[in-house]
Amino acid sequence: FWYKQQPAADSQKLPANDNNMANYQSPSNQKTAAPGFKRYANETYGFSLEYPKDFGVNVFPHEFGESVLIEKNDREGFQIYITEFDEEGPLTAARIKKDMPNLKMEGAQEVVIGGAPTIVFFSSDAQLGRTREAWFVWPPSPTPHGNYLYQITAKAEFDEKLSQIMATLTFV
Repeated sequence: FWYKQQPAADSQKLPANDNNMANYQSPSNQKTAAPGFKRYANETYGFSLEYPKDFGVNVFPHEFGESVLIEKNDREGFQIYITEFDEEGPLTAARIKKDMPNLKMEGAQEVVIGGAPTIVFFSSDAQLGRTREAWFVWPPSPTPHGNYLYQITAKAEFDEKLSQIMATLTFV
């Protein structure tokens, strides 16, 4: 899990039982998947994570990155949208609002996922309804190959399971 660092600027306080993802920090690297889980490794972007063994993984390349969809069904799962990013991290709630002023960001919190300073918040989507979001830039400083914006999205009711899965995310 990942530990809450501090509330982000412009954040709202969430009820304790509605804030799973903001309370935990990723543990150290683990090479084998826990019982009941499989390990997904993305060689292109240099990360891995564990997901429930009854979930499937689909990768959809796009012009400036890719989307990784890990799901069991339309209620249980999440997407990691990865795209090129031309600024240093860490990403902040204020920075997100600068580009997306109409984006609903409820209960924004600063946490750490896989060593990356991350903004987690609840939002809404026309198709998904209430969502749990986790956005970060990795690596924090552009390397010779640049850095990337990661946008992780799931239905809000998947928050507890998402926090468990994100606790296993590591970068190589």
